Amino acid sequence: MDWKEIWETYNWVIVGILYMLNKIRVAIKDKWKNRSQADESNKTDEKIDPIVDTLQKRYRAMRAHIFQFHDGTKAYSGQSLQRKTMTHEAVADGVKRLKHDFDNVLISDSMHRILKILRIEGEYFVRDTEEVKTIDPDFYGFLKRNKIQSLYYLRIRDLKDNTTIATLNLHFFLKDGIMDEDSRIDIRGMRRDIENIFDKI
Repeated sequence: MDWKEIWETYNWVIVGILYMLNKIRVAIKDKWKNRSQADESNKTDEKIDPIVDTLQKRYRAMRAHIFQFHDGTKAYSGQSLQRKTMTHEAVADGVKRLKHDFDNVLISDSMHRILKILRIEGEYFVRDTEEVKTIDPDFYGFLKRNKIQSLYYLRIRDLKDNTTIATLNLHFFLKDGIMDEDSRIDIRGMRRDIENIFDKI
Protein backbone atom coordinates (compact mmCIF):
# COMPACT_ATOMS: atom_id res chain seq x y z
CA MET A 1 0.00 0.00 0.00
CA ASP A 2 1.49 3.33 -0.99
CA TRP A 3 1.23 6.63 0.84
CA LYS A 4 -1.26 8.02 -1.68
CA GLU A 5 -3.76 5.23 -0.97
CA ILE A 6 -3.26 5.63 2.78
CA TRP A 7 -3.80 9.38 2.48
CA GLU A 8 -7.02 8.93 0.41
CA THR A 9 -8.35 6.31 2.84
CA TYR A 10 -7.53 8.58 5.77
CA ASN A 11 -9.39 11.49 4.07
CA TRP A 12 -12.46 9.33 3.43
CA VAL A 13 -12.49 8.20 7.08
CA ILE A 14 -12.27 11.84 8.23
CA VAL A 15 -15.11 12.86 5.85
CA GLY A 16 -17.24 9.97 7.18
CA ILE A 17 -16.57 10.92 10.81
CA LEU A 18 -17.36 14.61 10.11
CA TYR A 19 -20.57 13.57 8.33
CA MET A 20 -21.68 11.44 11.31
CA LEU A 21 -20.77 14.18 13.82
CA ASN A 22 -22.84 16.68 11.83
CA LYS A 23 -25.81 14.26 11.79
CA ILE A 24 -25.53 13.86 15.58
CA ARG A 25 -25.29 17.65 16.03
CA VAL A 26 -28.44 18.24 13.91
CA ALA A 27 -30.36 15.51 15.80
CA ILE A 28 -29.44 17.04 19.17
CA LYS A 29 -30.33 20.53 17.95
CA ASP A 30 -33.75 19.30 16.68
CA LYS A 31 -34.40 17.50 19.97
CA TRP A 32 -33.69 20.67 21.98
CA LYS A 33 -35.79 22.76 19.58
CA ASN A 34 -38.76 20.38 19.95
CA ARG A 35 -38.33 20.34 23.72
CA SER A 36 -38.18 24.15 23.73
CA GLN A 37 -41.38 24.38 21.65
CA ALA A 38 -43.15 21.92 23.96
CA ASP A 39 -42.01 23.90 27.02
CA GLU A 40 -43.28 27.13 25.43
CA SER A 41 -46.61 25.47 24.58
CA ASN A 42 -46.94 24.24 28.18
CA LYS A 43 -46.24 27.74 29.50
CA THR A 44 -48.95 29.14 27.23
CA ASP A 45 -51.42 26.48 28.37
CA GLU A 46 -50.60 27.26 32.02
CA LYS A 47 -51.69 30.87 31.39
CA ILE A 48 -54.77 30.21 29.23
CA ASP A 49 -56.30 27.14 30.92
CA PRO A 50 -57.12 29.02 34.18
CA ILE A 51 -58.90 31.77 32.20
CA VAL A 52 -61.04 29.23 30.32
CA ASP A 53 -61.72 27.37 33.59
CA THR A 54 -62.73 30.62 35.35
CA LEU A 55 -65.11 31.54 32.51
CA GLN A 56 -66.80 28.14 32.65
CA LYS A 57 -67.29 28.28 36.42
CA ARG A 58 -68.10 31.98 36.85
CA TYR A 59 -70.83 31.96 34.21
CA ARG A 60 -72.04 28.42 34.90
CA ALA A 61 -71.43 27.48 31.28
CA MET A 62 -71.69 23.86 30.31
CA ARG A 63 -68.52 24.36 28.29
CA ALA A 64 -65.92 27.07 27.63
CA HIS A 65 -63.34 26.44 24.93
CA ILE A 66 -60.98 27.98 22.41
CA PHE A 67 -60.76 27.08 18.73
CA GLN A 68 -57.51 28.06 17.06
CA PHE A 69 -57.31 28.31 13.27
CA HIS A 70 -54.45 27.16 11.11
CA ASP A 71 -53.57 26.26 7.55
CA GLY A 72 -53.65 22.47 7.48
CA THR A 73 -52.64 21.80 3.87
CA LYS A 74 -53.18 23.02 0.33
CA ALA A 75 -55.77 21.72 -2.12
CA TYR A 76 -54.72 20.67 -5.62
CA SER A 77 -55.94 24.08 -6.77
CA GLY A 78 -53.42 25.67 -4.42
CA GLN A 79 -56.20 27.05 -2.22
CA SER A 80 -55.48 26.99 1.50
CA LEU A 81 -57.50 24.40 3.43
CA GLN A 82 -58.29 26.23 6.65
CA ARG A 83 -58.66 24.04 9.71
CA LYS A 84 -59.56 24.45 13.36
CA THR A 85 -58.40 22.70 16.50
CA MET A 86 -59.92 22.94 19.96
CA THR A 87 -56.87 23.74 22.07
CA HIS A 88 -58.42 24.51 25.49
CA GLU A 89 -61.65 23.24 27.06
CA ALA A 90 -63.30 23.41 30.47
CA VAL A 91 -66.60 21.62 31.09
CA ALA A 92 -69.18 21.42 33.87
CA ASP A 93 -69.59 18.17 35.79
CA GLY A 94 -71.20 15.49 33.66
CA VAL A 95 -70.67 17.33 30.35
CA LYS A 96 -68.95 15.43 27.56
CA ARG A 97 -65.67 16.92 26.38
CA LEU A 98 -65.55 17.71 22.66
CA LYS A 99 -61.81 18.42 22.37
CA HIS A 100 -61.00 15.01 20.88
CA ASP A 101 -63.63 15.57 18.14
CA PHE A 102 -62.05 18.84 17.00
CA ASP A 103 -58.43 18.14 16.21
CA ASN A 104 -57.35 19.50 12.81
CA VAL A 105 -60.93 19.67 11.45
CA LEU A 106 -61.74 21.46 8.19
CA ILE A 107 -63.66 24.68 8.82
CA SER A 108 -67.32 24.10 7.94
CA ASP A 109 -69.73 26.42 6.18
CA SER A 110 -71.31 27.06 9.59
CA MET A 111 -67.98 28.23 11.01
CA HIS A 112 -67.39 30.45 7.97
CA ARG A 113 -70.82 32.05 8.59
CA ILE A 114 -70.02 32.61 12.27
CA LEU A 115 -66.54 33.96 11.49
CA LYS A 116 -68.06 36.50 9.11
CA ILE A 117 -70.30 37.74 11.94
CA LEU A 118 -67.36 37.77 14.37
CA ARG A 119 -65.23 39.83 11.98
CA ILE A 120 -67.96 42.47 11.81
CA GLU A 121 -69.45 42.37 15.33
CA GLY A 122 -66.60 40.86 17.38
CA GLU A 123 -69.09 38.55 19.10
CA TYR A 124 -71.90 36.13 18.29
CA PHE A 125 -74.69 35.57 20.82
CA VAL A 126 -77.54 33.12 20.33
CA ARG A 127 -80.14 33.47 23.13
CA ASP A 128 -82.04 30.38 22.02
CA THR A 129 -80.61 27.75 19.67
CA GLU A 130 -84.01 27.49 17.97
CA GLU A 131 -83.05 30.82 16.32
CA VAL A 132 -80.55 29.06 14.04
CA LYS A 133 -82.82 26.16 13.05
CA THR A 134 -83.73 27.59 9.64
CA ILE A 135 -80.60 29.74 9.16
CA ASP A 136 -78.08 26.93 9.65
CA PRO A 137 -79.56 23.40 9.97
CA ASP A 138 -76.12 21.72 10.29
CA PHE A 139 -75.08 23.97 13.18
CA TYR A 140 -78.53 23.56 14.75
CA GLY A 141 -78.06 19.77 14.61
CA PHE A 142 -74.69 20.07 16.40
CA LEU A 143 -76.24 22.28 19.11
CA LYS A 144 -79.19 19.93 19.65
CA ARG A 145 -77.02 16.80 19.77
CA ASN A 146 -74.94 18.43 22.50
CA LYS A 147 -77.94 19.89 24.42
CA ILE A 148 -76.70 23.48 23.97
CA GLN A 149 -79.54 25.95 24.63
CA SER A 150 -77.63 29.23 24.11
CA LEU A 151 -74.09 30.33 23.26
CA TYR A 152 -71.71 33.25 23.26
CA TYR A 153 -68.69 33.34 20.90
CA LEU A 154 -65.98 36.01 20.74
CA ARG A 155 -63.32 36.70 18.16
CA ILE A 156 -59.68 36.39 19.26
CA ARG A 157 -57.41 38.41 17.01
CA ASP A 158 -53.74 38.81 16.36
CA LEU A 159 -53.01 42.20 17.92
CA LYS A 160 -50.33 43.01 15.33
CA ASP A 161 -52.35 42.62 12.14
CA ASN A 162 -55.96 42.32 13.42
CA THR A 163 -56.54 38.90 11.80
CA THR A 164 -58.80 36.31 13.43
CA ILE A 165 -56.63 33.58 14.96
CA ALA A 166 -59.12 31.90 17.29
CA THR A 167 -62.54 32.06 18.92
CA LEU A 168 -63.49 31.95 22.59
CA ASN A 169 -66.72 29.97 22.92
CA LEU A 170 -69.19 29.49 25.77
CA HIS A 171 -72.10 27.01 25.65
CA PHE A 172 -74.97 27.11 28.14
CA PHE A 173 -77.53 24.66 29.55
CA LEU A 174 -80.25 27.34 29.57
CA LYS A 175 -81.66 29.84 27.11
CA ASP A 176 -80.34 33.40 27.54
CA GLY A 177 -77.09 32.14 29.06
CA ILE A 178 -75.48 35.61 29.12
CA MET A 179 -78.09 38.35 29.30
CA ASP A 180 -76.46 41.27 31.12
CA GLU A 181 -73.93 43.62 29.58
CA ASP A 182 -71.69 43.62 32.68
CA SER A 183 -71.04 39.90 32.21
CA ARG A 184 -70.20 40.42 28.57
CA ILE A 185 -67.80 43.23 29.47
CA ASP A 186 -66.06 40.89 31.95
CA ILE A 187 -65.83 38.11 29.33
CA ARG A 188 -64.44 40.56 26.76
CA GLY A 189 -61.78 41.54 29.29
CA MET A 190 -60.73 37.91 29.68
CA ARG A 191 -60.72 37.59 25.89
CA ARG A 192 -58.26 40.51 25.81
CA ASP A 193 -56.08 38.68 28.36
CA ILE A 194 -55.99 35.67 26.02
CA GLU A 195 -55.09 37.90 23.07
CA ASN A 196 -52.22 39.37 25.08
CA ILE A 197 -50.93 35.87 25.91
CA PHE A 198 -51.05 34.84 22.24
CA ASP A 199 -49.37 38.11 21.30
CA LYS A 200 -46.28 37.22 23.37
CA ILE A 201 -45.77 33.85 21.65
